[in-house]
Amino acid sequence: MLTSTGLPLVHFNSALRLGTDTPAGPESVDALLTCFSNAGASKFYVHTIALWQDDLEQQLLRQGLHVACSWDRVIRDNASLRIRTDPSGEVEEVTCATSAEWAGFIDAAYRLTTSPWLRALAGRPRWNHFVLGESGGIVACRSMFVDESACAWFGIDAPVPGIITGRYDRDLQLCVAMVEEGVGKGVSRFVADIERPAEDRAGPAYDGFRSLGFEAPYLRHNFMPGQA
Repeated sequence: MLTSTGLPLVHFNSALRLGTDTPAGPESVDALLTCFSNAGASKFYVHTIALWQDDLEQQLLRQGLHVACSWDRVIRDNASLRIRTDPSGEVEEVTCATSAEWAGFIDAAYRLTTSPWLRALAGRPRWNHFVLGESGGIVACRSMFVDESACAWFGIDAPVPGIITGRYDRDLQLCVAMVEEGVGKGVSRFVADIERPAEDRAGPAYDGFRSLGFEAPYLRHNFMPGQA
């Protein structure tokens, strides 16, 4: 469970893995909602795995939460890439010296003021940040965090394909570079999300990730307080 009421974004007020190791009963749900209330978080996400956690989802619905949005989780192993993209720009890794421009780009995309803690992630162990530059400026970025089990998570993407931008090619170019970087560093598994899922799992986001060897094993629902 994460709370950060000073940031107006539900991603920073959320609950992960509830009921994934053992079933979550009413006591767990009540305790979670009480913690959010005590923290002053009026808006938050409770992430569930659609279809696999129907009982938990029914409990959340009875508590007055609703599905605000959904994300498709995509996963791949550490096989070498077999595709090459037609580069539209140059992918570079963020350094402490270039972190201000990278953090400022993300703040502008999300209309937030998170540059101080974003810059603190530059050069931090297990973190790698990448930007795509065109005509002397940043046009897209993504980050990779590798945990102790050598699993790499892709996130902090801007602009988010399908949400903020209709272009997917720039993000795909970043992901190609990141998979290659991760495979070279011994990453065993890669995970990311498609933030505008499609029922038939078709479209440019799915095509791009599939071309990189990703599969979409499950959909996640993001429950939020209030009515839909």
